[in-house]
Amino acid sequence: HRGRAKVHKLKQALRYKLMACKDHKAFWDFVRKRTDARPKKAKVGLHDLSSDFEVRLNPSVNPPVSFNQEQLAFHARMARNLRHELVDTSPRQSYTRDITLDEVQDMKRHIKEHGLDTA
Repeated sequence: HRGRAKVHKLKQALRYKLMACKDHKAFWDFVRKRTDARPKKAKVGLHDLSSDFEVRLNPSVNPPVSFNQEQLAFHARMARNLRHELVDTSPRQSYTRDITLDEVQDMKRHIKEHGLDTA
């Protein structure tokens, strides 16, 4: 159902390979090979992506007949009613003040010492 059997077989095959490792080194080599965090080379160039997404994300000059122009006009009117200056109600005005260089350096130090998975 929805590819579950295929995924189950793949997991089972990986489990068998993992269990077949003769020693700790073989085990960890197997794990690292499948969980390596090294970046992979992109299959599509950035230039190709940017030109493709420019067309997709920017509005068309001549929208298709099926496009709802009334809905677009409605949303444009609603957007004009939004406040441009938001009131920061956080206790320390955390959302409207600039971040200082000291805070950035503290964050970098914290990440180096504790990793990205900590608060």
